[in-house]
This record gives sequence, structure tokens and C-alpha cells, in this order.
Amino acid sequence: MSKKTRWNTDDSARAHRDGWDVFYVGSGKCEIQRLDEGVIYFFSDANAIEHVLQHAKSSKLCRKAIKTVYGF
Repeated sequence: MSKKTRWNTDDSARAHRDGWDVFYVGSGKCEIQRLDEGVIYFFSDANAIEHVLQHAKSSKLCRKAIKTVYGF
């Protein structure tokens, strides 16, 4: 069994620079969401998710977010 990927404060700070983050929403679940404060980079959470998915090939942070949220 593999160890569950954990999103940490360093990951969060890096994601914030791109206008998104992984948020824990209860019951052990988490989601990729846009930041709603400061400069808004994305029109919606769906746009933030699309950004993360599109950059997964070249970004270790995006791959970690996907693994944290979706488990793959």
C-alpha cells in the first residue's frame, strides 16, 4: 500500500504564487480551487483545475496536487 501524498505549507505557498491551492474540505477530502483573495488568476475553480492538469507534465507541484486530490 502506498503512503498517502500530503500537501504541505511549502506546496501551498508555491501554488499561491500561481493563483490556486489544494484545500481540505472535510471528511478527508480535498479539492484544487482558485484563490479568491488578492489577484484573481482564474475565472473559476474549473479553470484552476484545468491549469493544474495542463501543467502536470512539466510541473512537479501540479503532479503532487493531482496525486493529493485524485490519488493518481
